[in-house]
Amino acid sequence: MKKRTTIVDLAREAGVTPGTISRALSNDPRVKQETREKIVLLAQKLHYQPNLSARLFKKGRTRNVGFYSELPTWVFYNNYFGRLISGVAQAAHEDDVKLVFYFSNIFLPSDGDVVKAKRELTGLDALMDGRIDGAIVLKDEDITEEEAEFFRAKSPVPLVLINNTLETQGFFQLTSGIYDRNLVALEYLFSRGHKKIGAIGLSAGGVYNRCSLEAFDTFYKKNGMVFNLEWFKVPPVGHDVSNSDDLAKSLLDLKKQGVTVVICADDLQGIFAIEILKKMGLRVPQDMSVLSFGQLARESSLQAPTLSMIETDLEAGGRKAYEFFKAALEGEKPVAQSLVWKAPTDHSSVAKV
Repeated sequence: MKKRTTIVDLAREAGVTPGTISRALSNDPRVKQETREKIVLLAQKLHYQPNLSARLFKKGRTRNVGFYSELPTWVFYNNYFGRLISGVAQAAHEDDVKLVFYFSNIFLPSDGDVVKAKRELTGLDALMDGRIDGAIVLKDEDITEEEAEFFRAKSPVPLVLINNTLETQGFFQLTSGIYDRNLVALEYLFSRGHKKIGAIGLSAGGVYNRCSLEAFDTFYKKNGMVFNLEWFKVPPVGHDVSNSDDLAKSLLDLKKQGVTVVICADDLQGIFAIEILKKMGLRVPQDMSVLSFGQLARESSLQAPTLSMIETDLEAGGRKAYEFFKAALEGEKPVAQSLVWKAPTDHSSVAKV
C-alpha cells in the first residue's frame, strides 16, 4: 500500500512549517491568500487527506463505528443477518454511537456461482484515517490468513469479526456456531427416534455445507452409524435456496430414500418445505418432519403446523458483538464466543418415530 502523504510531507515540499499548512487548509485568516492557494494546489497534487484522528484527538473519539459487510444489502431483510445487525444497531443507538455501513463490491463469475464470487471490501480508507473508532466486520466465509494479516498490519483501530466459524488469533469474534447447531439438531432428532435424517444445504462449496457435513459425519460415527451423503441436498449453482422446484425434487428424493425428517438451512427454506410437502399430499409431521435453524419467522405462525426450530437469540448476538467492540476499544484481550443454539420447545413439525 502506498504511503499516505502527511502534513509534514506537505510542509517540507512547501518550505513552511506544519502549523502553517494546518492553518492554510483550515482557512485561517493569518495565512496570506497567495500562500494558502499554493498550499491547496500542492495538497491536491500530492493527494493529501487530513488525518481526522489527529483533529479529533483533543475532542475524543468520533463515536462512529464502521460496519463492513461482505454480503450485499439484502442482509438487512434476511431474517438471520438482519436480526444480528438489528442487535448491533440497537446497542450502538443506546450508546449514542452511529453505525457507518460499507458493502463489498461483488464480481460474479460467468457461471453465476456465488461461492466463487470475488468480494472486494469498500471504505477501507475509513479504517486508516480516523473517521471511525473501529469496525465490526460481517463475513460470509471464514476470514483468510491473508485478510487477517492485512487487518492486523493496516488497521489502526480495533475490529470485531462476526459470522466466522473458526477462531482467528488477535480478534474479538462472534462465531456462527454452524457445526454446534447441527449437533444440537441431530441430538434432538435422535431423541425423538429419527435415524435417517436429511438436510437441505446452501450454495455448493460454501462454509455452511462443509461445517454441516462435518457435524453429520462426526455425530453418526459417534453413534456407530454411517451418514449417507445422498441425504444432504445442495441447490444447483446459481439457484436460490428456497427455489420451489429444487426443494420439491430434493424432498421427494429424500422421501423415496426413507428419510423421516429434513433439516433446513434457514427459516424461509423450512417454511417453503412444509408448504411443498403439503402440496405433494404429504402430512407434516406424520409423513415427513421438518426442522430449521434461526429464530421463528412471523410467517411461520400462519402455518399449520408451525415450523419447529433450533433457535438462538440473534438480537442478543448482535448486542454481544457491540460489547466486544467496546472491549476492543478499551484494549482488552480478544475473546471468541459462539452463538448459543437450543433445541426447540415447540415440536409441531417434528413427530416422534
